[in-house]
Amino acid sequence: MMKFKTKFITFISIVLLYMLTFFYSMVNASPNAINSYDNLSADLNQFISNNITTNKSELMKMKLSKGQIKGGNIVSLIDLMMTLKILSDVENDTVLSDYQKTEFDINGDDFIGLEEAIYLLKKISLYNCDSISEIILSLVHDEKPVEKAKSVPPELSTDINSTVNYLIEGASNEYEIVKVLHDWIALNIAYDTNSYFSGNYVPMDVESVFSRRTAVCSGYSRLFKRFCDIANVECVEITGYSKGYGFQTTGKLGSHAWNGVKIQNQWFLIDTTWNTGYVNYEKEFVFNYSVQYLFTDPRAFIYDHFPYSSKWQLLEPVISEIDFKVLTEINNYVFLLDIQFIDPVLAYPYAYSYTVDNEFEVKFQISDDVYDIGSNITDTDGKVYWYWHGSSNISFQRVDDICVFKINFPDRGEYLFTIFFYNQMYSRTGKVVYKLFSESGS
Repeated sequence: MMKFKTKFITFISIVLLYMLTFFYSMVNASPNAINSYDNLSADLNQFISNNITTNKSELMKMKLSKGQIKGGNIVSLIDLMMTLKILSDVENDTVLSDYQKTEFDINGDDFIGLEEAIYLLKKISLYNCDSISEIILSLVHDEKPVEKAKSVPPELSTDINSTVNYLIEGASNEYEIVKVLHDWIALNIAYDTNSYFSGNYVPMDVESVFSRRTAVCSGYSRLFKRFCDIANVECVEITGYSKGYGFQTTGKLGSHAWNGVKIQNQWFLIDTTWNTGYVNYEKEFVFNYSVQYLFTDPRAFIYDHFPYSSKWQLLEPVISEIDFKVLTEINNYVFLLDIQFIDPVLAYPYAYSYTVDNEFEVKFQISDDVYDIGSNITDTDGKVYWYWHGSSNISFQRVDDICVFKINFPDRGEYLFTIFFYNQMYSRTGKVVYKLFSESGS
């Protein structure tokens, strides 16, 4: 037992030393730092090769997701320490020959070693992840709020600064900070339907909103900015038009307010109002936590948010208000799930309207993150005509990662064709809507 403890402590010491060197090299990217990193990598690799083996079935039981062992919203230092404990505890076992590769085995060599340790360290920092999409997916994948946002102690919850400082304590990066601040607002601030429908607005300054716990969009955006200011995250309020309540029935755009945050020199768009819930047909507000408008890709955000200042479209080139009104729907998860449309190409500015004879075909490439695909065809009022399954009017073919939908229209008229992309790991659905006018029937 003493021998095992000594080995484990030695292993932890080496890895912690490696971590310090790793983070130092991120901040000070000098040739000397890189050389030191390479030397320590070799030493750690040799130590692992000499001392560590692991049974992958033990890891599979944990339902690992991109190195996430403990659960929660991101890979953390706890996940790394748990991994190291597994590597030290499960000794003298061989890798199962029929082991199916998981994301945890990063390089696919059926061995948990140096590459996996490096990957976890990068995930902890979040600053060297493979892509921004990966960071965002890891934060929002289960569409659950951070636990801390649900349990601010009563003695702190009446003061803005105390609430923010409690929420951000322990956060390791600005992505996590923004997520927990967003979550508290989405869980605690109800939409003020009385003000909205009466037109008699109560004060929407930050202090009033925080105290009253109700707001319309301007109150939400001001409160979120104040939260970010306290947390030292760069944030702006953005105003413009939106396709909000009543747009589907009246076609009228409404004034709206949302936010932009800057993380690592990149701007992200956030709408805490729409992520809080919705107004039902009885004009009552219903809390319904969402992350659909958190770190949203500008190409999806522009579908229903049109800023007065075109620079906050975060698009190049920008689109006009006329184009904005006719855009058909595409949501954030199409981009996060890396769907590539081949024919017709997903053309900017994403107004997927086509006039066809009596046939329409779309070809696209899916990523490994997509496990199922669905579709339906409706009229412009939402009446469903056909689903992909069991319809003779829609055919679907898939060869490897290339998919093709083909539609035959029996009658002349206008249709909406929607494709859904389902992702099992993150419980999210990508959605693209095509507006099609068939000039004839088959």
